[in-house]
Amino acid sequence: MNDKFNISTKYLNRKRIAPFLEQFQSNISNGVSIYSLPPASISEVENSLKHSTFLDYIPEQALAKMKKSDTGFALFINTGSDNAEHMLIIPPVPFNKNYFTETIDIKPFVHAIDIDYVIAIVLVRLGRYTLGVARGEELLTGKTGSGLVHGRHRQGGSSAKRFARHRQKQIEVFLNRICLHCKEQFSPYLGSIDYIIYGGAWTTISELKKHCSFLGDIKAYELPPVLDIPEPKQKVLLKLLEKTYTYQVFQWSKNDYTS
Repeated sequence: MNDKFNISTKYLNRKRIAPFLEQFQSNISNGVSIYSLPPASISEVENSLKHSTFLDYIPEQALAKMKKSDTGFALFINTGSDNAEHMLIIPPVPFNKNYFTETIDIKPFVHAIDIDYVIAIVLVRLGRYTLGVARGEELLTGKTGSGLVHGRHRQGGSSAKRFARHRQKQIEVFLNRICLHCKEQFSPYLGSIDYIIYGGAWTTISELKKHCSFLGDIKAYELPPVLDIPEPKQKVLLKLLEKTYTYQVFQWSKNDYTS
C-alpha cells in the first residue's frame, strides 16, 4: 500500500539533476543501481535485485511508472537501513544500455546528461504546424506555417458530402505542404538525428505519418508524443524542447510507523 511510504515527486532539468544525484550518492554507503531500457520488465528488475520480496518495498506508484515508461528508468535502492530513501528517475530519452550494479552508481546517468542529442520535432494541428531540429536545447532550424482547412460540416445531405470531399482535399494539400517542409528542414541532418518527437492532435499526426513517407525514412527512435500542446508555434516548440530535457524524479522512504 502507498500509505506505507513517504513519497515525493519533482522535475529537474539537466543543470539541476547532476548535483542532485551527487548529493544523493554521497549520503549512501550501500545500495544497488538498475538502468533499464524500454520496454521495462519488472520481473527482470526483481531478478537483478535477487530478492523475491523486494517489490513489496516499492510503492505501487513507482511500479506503475516503471511499467509504463516509454523511455526506461534508473532505479537506485538504498540498502543501508530499513527507513532509507530510494529513488526512481524517468529520463526524457532512453539510456544506451541495461545496467545493474550492487552499488549506487550515477556515472552512466551523468554521462547521459552531458549528451546533446539531435532531435527532430513535428508539431501539427489541422491548419497550423511548427517543425524544428535541435542539438541539445539549441534550435538549429525551424519552420512555422499555416494552411486553410475548414471545420466539419454539421448538416447532412449532398452539400455536406461535397463539403467533406472539399475539406479532405484541403487536408491533403496541407499535409503535402508539411511533408515538403519536413524534407527541407530535416534532410541536412538526416544522418545525425537521434530522436524524433511529435506533438499536437494525434489524428492529424497519424495522417501526416501515413501521408509523408519521408518521415518513415528517418531512422531515429520515436519519443512519446506530446498531445496536450496548444496551437503549434515556435515558442511552444521551445517549451517542448525544454521539457524533453527534464527528468522526473520519484523518491520514497518507509513511514516511521511501519518500521
